[in-house]
Parts: sequence; C-alpha cells; structure tokens
Amino acid sequence: MAQRLNKYLVASLFFCVLINGILAQNNDRVGDKEYKDRAQHERFYRRRNVVSAWQINQLKNGALVVRLKTNQALIDALIKSNNIQLAEQKRLEILGVNLNIVRAYYHLYNFSKVYFIYSNFTDTLLKGARAGFFLDTNLAIDQTIRLNEKFYLLAETDKVYNSSIGFVKEENAGFQIEKGSPSGIEFPIVIKNKYGHQLKQPFPYYSDLKFSPKIDPVVYVNYYGKLIPYHIDRPRALNDKESYLINNNLIRLVIPKMFAYQKFAAIVDNLNSNLIYFYQANPSPERSKHYLDAIPFLY
Repeated sequence: MAQRLNKYLVASLFFCVLINGILAQNNDRVGDKEYKDRAQHERFYRRRNVVSAWQINQLKNGALVVRLKTNQALIDALIKSNNIQLAEQKRLEILGVNLNIVRAYYHLYNFSKVYFIYSNFTDTLLKGARAGFFLDTNLAIDQTIRLNEKFYLLAETDKVYNSSIGFVKEENAGFQIEKGSPSGIEFPIVIKNKYGHQLKQPFPYYSDLKFSPKIDPVVYVNYYGKLIPYHIDRPRALNDKESYLINNNLIRLVIPKMFAYQKFAAIVDNLNSNLIYFYQANPSPERSKHYLDAIPFLY
C-alpha cells in the first residue's frame, strides 16, 4: 500500500512539474508576441472594412505619392573613403532603378493622380509643403509640379509587417513607430498612410507578381538620350557594349530583376487593377452602421 502511495505521489509530482513547464513556455510565447497595443486593436475587424472603403474612395479623387530611395548615405560614405568609382556606380544603379519605377507608374497607373519624391522629402510633405520637390520622369525636381489633392497615400518598396500598429487617432499617429514581424523579402510596392504606416486589409496595400515576363539579361535605360546598360541580378562577362565607362574604367551596372522595366511595369499594372476592383466593390462608407465609430481613424 505504501509502495503504491509513493508511486502515486511521484506521478502526481511529475504531472505538476510538467504542467507548470508547459504553462511557463506558453506564457513566454505570449510575452514574445505581445507587441501589439490592445487598445489600438479594439473592434479591429469591424473598423478595417469601413476605413479601407473610405481610403479607396479618397484615393480615387486624391493622389498616390511614390517615395524613391537615394542610397545617399552609402554614396557619401564611399566618397568620404575616396572610393569615387564605386560611389558613382551605386549612384547610377539607384538611378536606373528609380527611372524604371517612375516610368512604370507613368505608363501603367491611372487609378488616381501620381507624384514622385525622394524619400528624404517625406517630412517636408507631411508638414504641408505642396511644391518644390516633386520629380519629373527624368528624376529632376520640377518646380511647376504641385500636389493640389487634399488626400494622399504613400507607395514605396519595403517589407510587409505583421504590424504592431492597429487603428490610431491622427493626433497620435505621428508618434507611432511601426514594428512587428517583417516579411523575409521586400515587396515591390507597399502602400502606407501619410505617416508611413502600412494600410490594413482588405485594402490591397501591397503588390507583387509570382510570375515574371521574359527579361533580357542586360537592359538599357534611356537617360536624357543616353542608353545606360544594366545587368539583371548579376553581371555577365565584361564587354564594351554591355558596360559603362566611369573614370576611364569599364564597369558593369547591376539592378535586381524586380526593377527591370518589364517586371515593375507588370507589378504596377497589377496594383492598378486591384485598386480599381476594390474601389468598384466598396462604395463610400458613410451609410455604414460602423461609420461613426471609425471617424477618428479616417485621415
């Protein structure tokens, strides 16, 4: 009898230790994932439909502002270390990327007005400036381009987040930093609000293509009448025709396949179609029973 009792006590003790261990692990997992502000996610699923419908209707009569990267910090660091040739190579590579992005939007995007800025002018735009920094299709600042639309969204190449940010009132939006679990790769187009926070589903806030049109291993970008050769993804064997002369040295300029014009144009076309479809399926939400609840988050 005593022997059976001892076995029972040992088994009970083992079971308690096991349960405590499992609970502790679960608590750790909850703690790891508890990066979201619960207040921002209240009524989340109810609000997102109204907010998304409002945003797509505003965008139709508003503007999409495309933010372009400059790689200026890298270029400045290379110049400072006297690596002038590599600095010029990186400048030309980001030039090719940005020219293809701008021209793809210019030719394939027609859902709303579209403007282009370098990313370092985002704060200038947010503070109310509406001219003096917008770019033409050759990436030159055109003083005559003015954003007259009251509503705008941002578009750029970025990772997509399982966002830490829910719905935030505008008075607090400028202080919110988006965190969370990022995607492993960058998406060609991610749409964000004017504070730089990615939009919520069901708004089609990012665009990519699983298929790819046929792209030559070397493509040419026209810059003020001069054709600049760019190798796609990796350089091929060096030759005069597919190289660029910098400081009397032939170099191979490389851009990712995602930014070849044919590929990016197809991605922009896909985005444009998704926006049109979503707009047609979502009339302005003023008559929705949840509209009043969503008003503080419409900006």
